[in-house]
Amino acid sequence: MIATVVLAAGRSERFGSPKLLAEWWGRPLVERALEIAPPGLKIAVISTPTAKLLPLFQAHGFQCIRNPKPAQGQSSSLRLALDVMPAEVEAVLVLLGDAPAVPTTVVDRVLTAYRRLNCAVTASYEDRTAPPVVIPRSDWDRIAATGDRPGEALNPEPIDMSDLLSGGEDVDTPEDLFRLAALRAGVELIEPMSTSELDSRLDDPEPFAVRLRRRASAKAERPSVTPLALEKLAIEHFRGTEVIARVGDEYVGLLG
Repeated sequence: MIATVVLAAGRSERFGSPKLLAEWWGRPLVERALEIAPPGLKIAVISTPTAKLLPLFQAHGFQCIRNPKPAQGQSSSLRLALDVMPAEVEAVLVLLGDAPAVPTTVVDRVLTAYRRLNCAVTASYEDRTAPPVVIPRSDWDRIAATGDRPGEALNPEPIDMSDLLSGGEDVDTPEDLFRLAALRAGVELIEPMSTSELDSRLDDPEPFAVRLRRRASAKAERPSVTPLALEKLAIEHFRGTEVIARVGDEYVGLLG
């Protein structure tokens, strides 16, 4: 049996708000990792079992383990999950709760490669590697109890994913989330400073994404382009709109 572990105990310090619940294409960011997990035993390591997170994990068949010391890094979360695995689990598939751009194709490829090579494997994107990673039980003792790079001592076999548009990026800041949402849509992300600038861009039939703030903040002046102005201009240009990422009052709309 290959079990799935989702590491989701980060403290979201750089994000500025609960990262896992930020909106990604209409759903909580963390849900992407939950829905691409293959059938079988599923364990999520979280820091706080909130009333919003627990039902979400449970709806996707995950058991939740709390990491009381998330500051000790991803290694501490993975170690907690490995320590509760039943004897019949031969390997674990490790996913990150804050990497929403991972397609199911990547999971399928690393699992196929593990079964073929019978060793630790990880996704590889040109010059870097990133989860998902598959770790056989024979390597579990090499996972450190602390630190942010649990697979550092494993030297897993890289499985090429460079033909994919995206997949290995995780989210540390709202800017990361907005950029990834536009990347997934395959469009440019802009932040117009005036309605005339947006109106001019809408003359181009190519789709694009636009970043806006729903209301003024104490730290910034009210933007000259409001959501109402965006909707009005989109209708005038016969363009559809869809919110593809949202963090608090800021969001990214896709204009088709």
